Amino acid sequence: MIKKVYSSDLDLYNLSTKRVDFSIPKDTFDYRGLVVNKPWGYEYLIFQNGSVAIWVLNLKVNGSTSLHCHPQKKTSLIVLSG
Repeated sequence: MIKKVYSSDLDLYNLSTKRVDFSIPKDTFDYRGLVVNKPWGYEYLIFQNGSVAIWVLNLKVNGSTSLHCHPQKKTSLIVLSG
């Protein structure tokens, strides 16, 4: 099943109160071939080119990531199970 999730008014308000610092240097570390452990599970990069990066995220049961956004990027999530 594919489901589109829309931003709520509360989501838009919370994001509007955040400041974005574009002066932070871009992360140039090469994550290919590494499993990156996170408090909520782990992630790893399976493909990357100049236009797209595909990450696999594995969340612990009942886990969740923090609220965050990626300025100037579009993000899609495909739930494979759970």
